[in-house]
Order: sequence, then C-alpha cells, then structure tokens
Amino acid sequence: MTPHIRTPRLIVALVAVLALVASAVAQAPPGTPALLQPHGNPTGPGYVTATPPWYYQVVPATTALPWPTNVSLLDVLATQGYNAAGGWTINRFDLPGNYRLDSYFAFADTVVEPPVYGFPGSSNNWTGSGGAFMALGLAPNAGATLPGDGRVHWLQVLHTNSPYNALNPIADGDWSWYIDNDANKKNSPFYDVAFGAANASGLVDDPSRPYGPKHWRAYTFVAAEDRRGGKKELYVANQGVYWGFDDPPASPNAVPAPGGIVLAGMSLCTLLAWRRAKGLLGKKEAATNPGLAA
Repeated sequence: MTPHIRTPRLIVALVAVLALVASAVAQAPPGTPALLQPHGNPTGPGYVTATPPWYYQVVPATTALPWPTNVSLLDVLATQGYNAAGGWTINRFDLPGNYRLDSYFAFADTVVEPPVYGFPGSSNNWTGSGGAFMALGLAPNAGATLPGDGRVHWLQVLHTNSPYNALNPIADGDWSWYIDNDANKKNSPFYDVAFGAANASGLVDDPSRPYGPKHWRAYTFVAAEDRRGGKKELYVANQGVYWGFDDPPASPNAVPAPGGIVLAGMSLCTLLAWRRAKGLLGKKEAATNPGLAA
C-alpha cells in the first residue's frame, strides 16, 4: 500500500500559531497611514563605520509606533506643563494624509545634508560623533486642513540613553523620555518653533552622539495648536513616525526583538516541515518506483 505523506501535526500547529503572532507583531494599528518611501528606507547608508570599534546604524523608520506601556505621550507632555494643570487641553486627530521618507541615512564624523523643504543643504563636521540624518515630509490629502489655527507644527518626543538639553526628563531605567524642544526656551512644545528646522512641507533633523554605546529614538508627529483668544489647545496626530540610530546597533549577546524571534521560528518550523514531507515523499516514490534509491 502506498504510504500517505503526513507532516507532523505539532510542526503544522507551531507554524500556524507563529504565523498569527508574527502577523500581530508586524501589522500597524488600524487607520495608520502609510509611510511613503519613494527613495527607500533608509534612503542612503544604513550603516557606517566610525573610528573602530564604533559604528552607527539607523533604525528602520515606521509608522507602527512601538509605544511602551509604562510611559504615555500625555506623561511626557505633562513634564513641561502641557496638561490640564497647566491650562492646556490635549486633543488627538487623524492625520489627513501621509508621511513621506525623503532622506534618511546614518553618518559618522561628517554629514552632508541635502537641500530640502526650502532649507539649504550643508556639510557639518562632527568629529568623534555620529548619528542619523532625517528629512521627513508631509504629504497631505488634497484640500486637507489641520485643527486649531490650521498651521502645521511638528512635535518630537525622544527616548534615549544619552539625553541632551532635556527639560524634566522621565527616567526609564538607563534611558530618558523628553520633548525635543530645546528645553522649552520658547514656551512651545514644537520642534519647528524651537529649532526652525521644520515647516509645512517637512522636518529636518540630524541628531548625533559621541562614540560610545548610545541609543537614540524619536517619535515624530504632525501637530497644531490654538492660542487665539487666550485658548491653550494642543492637537497631536494619532499617527507618527518612529526612527533613530544605535552606536553600536547591538552587542554580540543581544537578544533578537520579538518579531525577529517569531520570524526565525517560522522559518525553522517551515524548514523542518518541508524536510519531513520531502523525506516521506521520497519513501513514497521509492515504494511506487523500485528504480529509485532509498
């Protein structure tokens, strides 16, 4: 009798479960806009070597924000008085359009920044440091307007183990959370007001840190406000972009992220199932065709 091909049920079950978990990990929340990537992600070098053993690597930009459970956006805004106690009302809204990744790359020691959004390009010498260059564009829907007074602003929240010019950061182990607004010197939470490096077309940033085990992450949002008639209304898009860099990107003993573990497990289980099925198929062919070797 010809034997049936039976892939072990345990392997099949594992593949199915891991596939479901991977789907949950990889998918962005409903309503998340696409991150347009006309030039790739990153658009230039994703990894550069500085003075050995240091190197810098960008984190793939994404609109699927990996926001933690122990700290919220409202918590970070409250550190500078942007909350009800400070007289502010915080509102969220869906971005009427998409974000566009126009330029994004790692650099070390020097960085050549392209002209973008009306800002002139430049070449900067950051000897002994490295980081990432980001030009994040706003691609609004036709006729779209923002709430509040309608003007486009940018809010950027940082999460890093190397804080700089941070006002009232929230400690998170060896890392810190804070608003990227030059320590609120201009009484505004917005990146564009603090640094002048963003407008209605997009945001430009080139964070860097000296050589060492540094990690830097940004959560970047389109935002708006309304201060007319004494109002203190802050509007932050529900959707944002997560990006950043590492130096070094990982230690030799680093544990893969959950998504990586899931995908690796899926690949292993799929390979085992395929090899098992192939072995049984070979036995079936040998049984039905004596000319085949075992």
